[in-house]
Amino acid sequence: MGSLTTQDLPWAATPPPPETFGVSQPDTVKIMQEKMTPMPLATHSEPFIFETNTLAAIERHYMYCSDFPVFHETAVVASSEGWKVGRFQN
Repeated sequence: MGSLTTQDLPWAATPPPPETFGVSQPDTVKIMQEKMTPMPLATHSEPFIFETNTLAAIERHYMYCSDFPVFHETAVVASSEGWKVGRFQN
């Protein structure tokens, strides 16, 4: 599925290059490029709606991959909103 492009799927966004996540070793870049697939655009445009009391009852977790700086700001926001933040490091 890694060979799919947004030309094949006009409703999808192309994955960012592995370098976005701080990956630069050629072998690792190749593996990531083979595994990454387009993401439906609607995941960024359609609201996720719950009733306030239902949402408050759901325990939320954010798994922070701290080796990749691109996720730092999201982890800070999740923590400030009461999410339990788990940390993964190499």
